[in-house]
Amino acid sequence: PLIRPRRLTQAGKVGSRALAERSALLQTNQMLEQRVQEMMTLYQIGKAVASLTDLDAILARIVEASVFLLHAEEASIMLRDRETNELYLRAQKGLGETQARGFNLKIEDTLIGSVVKTKRPVRLARDASDDALLKVVTGYLVNALLYVPLLLRGRVIGVLGVANETAPRGFNEHDQLLMEALADYAALAIEVARQHKALRNWSEELAVADTIAATVEELRDSLATDDPDIQGALHRIDGAAQILVRLAERETPEDV
Repeated sequence: PLIRPRRLTQAGKVGSRALAERSALLQTNQMLEQRVQEMMTLYQIGKAVASLTDLDAILARIVEASVFLLHAEEASIMLRDRETNELYLRAQKGLGETQARGFNLKIEDTLIGSVVKTKRPVRLARDASDDALLKVVTGYLVNALLYVPLLLRGRVIGVLGVANETAPRGFNEHDQLLMEALADYAALAIEVARQHKALRNWSEELAVADTIAATVEELRDSLATDDPDIQGALHRIDGAAQILVRLAERETPEDV
């Protein structure tokens, strides 16, 4: 009678150990599936950035991916206005109509502004024992938030942020790594869009200058006159066209 309970106890231990191993294996599989999903999402966004068919669509996908990957309730991209040194909303997901309405935020004395000034992320969560909620950029309260800078050549051009207004879940270091990757994609997409715009403007300016120069040559050939006034006018026009050409060639898209 004493041996049977002992054997049952040994069997019970083996069974418990097997259940624990199976549970650990399931958790590992779930984590691997999550990592694969994260990599696929980042890969798809990278492809979209490379194609750059529509900047608005790419930024919208980035905030959607932020909400999806971090299980957040809302996300936003705010860009820095160089002239006013303020932040303005450029893309959002999950914000209410009131919060999403256009607004500008001063960088000074704001939580999100500290990300711009320090070039460092901010990750905060409300203490479970604390009744005070966190105040975010639009003035409403949340349980947790994460802001990361959009960095371009060492300069902060904006901030990507996520928040949970009602869900108690906070954000961890892995979430921050994902957000930093998404912020890099956003910064790259914005820079490529700016370069494309600069290239178009540069090409148009160069085409105008070339057209002026060609027109002057046609006029000079067709008039074939020694009148000093006419020749002087053509010379001045030609000189202005050459200046435009040199300025257009000097202001390459890489310098914008």
